[in-house]
Amino acid sequence: MPQPPFARTKALRDRRFPAIRPVLLPELSPKSFRSPKNVKMAWRGADNSPRETPDCFRHPMNMLYAFGDIHGELEKLDELLESMPIETEDRLVFLGDYIDRGPDSAGVITRLISLQERYECTFLLGNHESMFLDFLGWTDDAYFGGDAFLLNGGDRTLAGYGYFDREEAHIESFRLPKAHENFLLGLALTHVEGDYLFVHAGLAQEHLRSGDLAYALRKSRPEDMLWNRTTGDLPHDLGITVVYGHTPNEDFGVRWNSPFSIGVDTGAVYGGPLTAIRLPDETVFQA
Repeated sequence: MPQPPFARTKALRDRRFPAIRPVLLPELSPKSFRSPKNVKMAWRGADNSPRETPDCFRHPMNMLYAFGDIHGELEKLDELLESMPIETEDRLVFLGDYIDRGPDSAGVITRLISLQERYECTFLLGNHESMFLDFLGWTDDAYFGGDAFLLNGGDRTLAGYGYFDREEAHIESFRLPKAHENFLLGLALTHVEGDYLFVHAGLAQEHLRSGDLAYALRKSRPEDMLWNRTTGDLPHDLGITVVYGHTPNEDFGVRWNSPFSIGVDTGAVYGGPLTAIRLPDETVFQA
């Protein structure tokens, strides 16, 4: 059943706990501290010893967590997941680009598959998965650009699957593990839940002012949803907040464009953090 729109609340931000003090981590610039939603907190007691996040700062309702581009950064993904107060009933949405450029794309996919056994997960298609599937010979309107796969870090993905270690290193004789193949072929272009649209890159710019989300989704091409780098920063009248990846800021910060969109690709594979955002309270977690 569809979830009802979430009511935004500041309750989690307004509580005060005299026995526990938050310590702002130095990974964010002073400019970022203007808004509480940009702050990641580490909790310490009066003796400066680490403490778990207080129960009253854990969410009082089932929440959505959206994850930015991972690009083979398995260690960052594991660190991020370990640091997050995810409950069994929460839902996780991954925005695509799990593979390429980073050190362990196959390991990332294995980890994501295992998460489905513990949480309700939605996995979106990214432009890198689109290129990979086209390179492997799969046919779909959303799979294209395979000729550029190797030039965009695909060689590291193939190496992780032992592609270059075989006696016959050509694509016709290569098959992914069946679980990984099924995972990739099951990726969706978009996901709508509550007050949010989740998409890897964006929508067609000419339909942002249509006032009709369903129409904008129907008219947007896979190329828009997977490759567009402009619409995330634009206003729209679609009645939702677009949560997307694909386009990192130069400073590897979250791209805030309230209330229109939130970009959570923070350049994990380029030295930036891997980012997840909890909704609807817009708390950011990074590793």
